[in-house]
Amino acid sequence: MDSSTALELLDLLDEQIDDLKPAIEPLLKDTISGAAMQLPVVDKAKLYVLTSYVLESLLFSYLKLNNTDLKSHAIMSELARVRSYMTKIKEAQPNMHRREMTINKEAVERIVNAGLAGNDTENAEMKATERAAALAKFNALSEKIERETATLSKRQRQRQRKAK
Repeated sequence: MDSSTALELLDLLDEQIDDLKPAIEPLLKDTISGAAMQLPVVDKAKLYVLTSYVLESLLFSYLKLNNTDLKSHAIMSELARVRSYMTKIKEAQPNMHRREMTINKEAVERIVNAGLAGNDTENAEMKATERAAALAKFNALSEKIERETATLSKRQRQRQRKAK
């Protein structure tokens, strides 16, 4: 690797670290357990596992940079363990969403049924108002059609008289 390529890669790494700092700053202000305290259970598990994965990955990178034999190193088993935890969290997550949706559907159904139970008079009034408006519109259209028909009939009679 050329020294110019290495310098470019170091500059790129420096820029990426600068971009990373604002993203991890909230985590650095408080302890991990303090940050996790505000999160739901699944997010808390994700935070702990991802933090472990980041630390293990950093250690892995350090060992690789120092030409350590990684195949027999304990870091490989630790990374595998953390990955298995990630998989378990992903597998558990969809089941939780399905249960929530079922509960939410039942709750919504109960709320809607309870809310609609006492609206019979309001529904009847609304239907009567809609019917009255529809009847008024029907009558207006009927009158308009009758006027146009009468006008057409007069014109037809006038044309017939002229034709005779």
